[in-house]
Amino acid sequence: MAKELDLVKLKHIAIDGTKIKAKASINNLTNQEQIDLLKDILKKSIELDEEEDEILGDESGNSVPKELIDKKSFEEIYKKVTETTKGDRNEFKLRRSSKKLLDQAKKDKKSAKKVLHKVEKIDSELKKTTNDVISINDPESRWMLNKKSKWEFDYNLQIGVDDYKGIILSSSLTQNPTDVFELIPQIEQIKETFCDLAPNTQISADNGYSTNENIDYLAENHLDGYISTRKLSRKLKKINKKDKPFGKDKFTFNHEKNTYICPMGQILENQKSYKNNTRIAYWTNNCKTCPKHQECCGNRHTRVITDYGNPNKIKMLRKMETPWAQEIYKKRSKTAEWPFGNIKQNLKVTEFNTTGLKRTQTEAKLLAISHNLKRIYNETIQNELIHHENKQNT
Repeated sequence: MAKELDLVKLKHIAIDGTKIKAKASINNLTNQEQIDLLKDILKKSIELDEEEDEILGDESGNSVPKELIDKKSFEEIYKKVTETTKGDRNEFKLRRSSKKLLDQAKKDKKSAKKVLHKVEKIDSELKKTTNDVISINDPESRWMLNKKSKWEFDYNLQIGVDDYKGIILSSSLTQNPTDVFELIPQIEQIKETFCDLAPNTQISADNGYSTNENIDYLAENHLDGYISTRKLSRKLKKINKKDKPFGKDKFTFNHEKNTYICPMGQILENQKSYKNNTRIAYWTNNCKTCPKHQECCGNRHTRVITDYGNPNKIKMLRKMETPWAQEIYKKRSKTAEWPFGNIKQNLKVTEFNTTGLKRTQTEAKLLAISHNLKRIYNETIQNELIHHENKQNT
C-alpha cells in the first residue's frame, strides 16, 4: 500500500534492533536441578495412575500418588525440591515457581501430563542457552541486557526502515541478544517484498552488524553499505571525552595511492600485508624527525596504522572514516529509531502481551503494521490538505 502511494523509495534503508521485554517475570524462574526433580515426580505420578487404570479401569478416579495429595507428604517433597537451590541467589523465587508447577499437577492425570509436557519444553529451552535459570512463563525468551543496562527476559525486535517516510519494510523477532546474524535476513525479507534491490541501494547499520559475513554479503549483492565502526559509534554518541589529535581517525586514507596521510602531512606507505590481506600495516620512517614524534608515537620509533579484517571489511572501515560517509550514516539513527520510539512511546509497548516466539512474532508484525498504517494515514491526510490549500489558492 505504501509503495502504491509512492511512500517508499528504497534509496536508503536503515536496519536496527531493540530489546522488548517478554511476558516473563523474574519471580517465576527454575533451574536444571529443579527441572530434573519435577520430571521425576511427575513421571512417577503418571506411571502409578496408568497402573491403577489397568487394574481398576477408567473409573479409578484421580490416581495421583498419595504423596502428591497428602499435605504433609507433599510438604516433604516440596522441601526436598527447595533444598536443591539452597545458597542460590534466586532461592526464594525458584522455590515459589516449583511449588506452583506441583500445585497444578495435583488436580488429575491430565493436569500432570500437561505440566510434564511444559517442564520438558522448559528443559529443552534451558539446554539451548548458557544461562543457569530460565523463565517458566515464557521459556523461549532470553536473558538480555537492555539499553538501560538492566538484565531481563527479552526478545530482540529487528526492523528495516525506508528513510523517505519511515515505512517499516521488514521486521522479525529473534532470541539472539546480539545483532550480528540479523542484517542478511532483514535484507532478504525486503527483497521478497519488493524484488531485488537496485545496485548501490544504501544500507546503514550500527557496529553491532559489523562482521565479515555481513559486509561480504553487501559487496556481493552490489549494495552500498554504511556499517559503523566501534570508534565511530562512540564518537557520534560523544562517549569519547578527549579529542586525540593523532588518533587513527585523524589519518586520511588516499584510495588512489593506497596510503595514509598523517595530520602532519607525512605519507604512510603500505609496508606489510598479512595472509589474505586480513591485516595491513602502514608506516613511514620520517616519524623519527617529526616535531610531534613523542605526542604521536610515544616510546615507539614510528607510528603504525593497522587495518584488520577481510578486504571488504577493510574497505568499509576506510570508507566510514571519511566525512561524507559519516554524514550518510547519520541517517540511520533518525530513520530506524523513529519507529522504535513510536512503538514504545506512542503505542506504549514496553512489554509483549503474548508468550512463545511464534505468538510474539505475530504481535511484533502487528506492531510494524500499525506503525505503517499510521504513517500512511498521516501522509495521505497531509497530501489532501496540501492539495486542498493549493486548490483554494488557485
